[in-house]
Amino acid sequence: MITWKDFAGTADQVFISEGPRQPYVDILDFKFKGKFTIDNQFANFKAPWAHLSESSLNEAALQISFYAYFLEQYGYKFRFGVVKVNNRSLPIKYLKKEIEAFFEDFYSPVISLD
Repeated sequence: MITWKDFAGTADQVFISEGPRQPYVDILDFKFKGKFTIDNQFANFKAPWAHLSESSLNEAALQISFYAYFLEQYGYKFRFGVVKVNNRSLPIKYLKKEIEAFFEDFYSPVISLD
């Protein structure tokens, strides 16, 4: 059985609030590595994320988006995600379509060329 930990690891801080209509979740992730890139004009990720530059910020956005996607499967609504780097808070965009595309590719059958 494949679980969320196979893809995303563990979130640093997850705040769950019971809203009046639907419970929601906010996710914070702390990054401590030396170089944290916001953009990379020289390289992109491989498919299905080839439209995203291979930067630390996009990597963190994908990671938080995995957390958000899995929590949505349990009825939570993703409200926002933040990456904290060197005392800076960087909001991330929820890349839900990219996560769904990943799972479509991951679960698609392999075509034999024989």
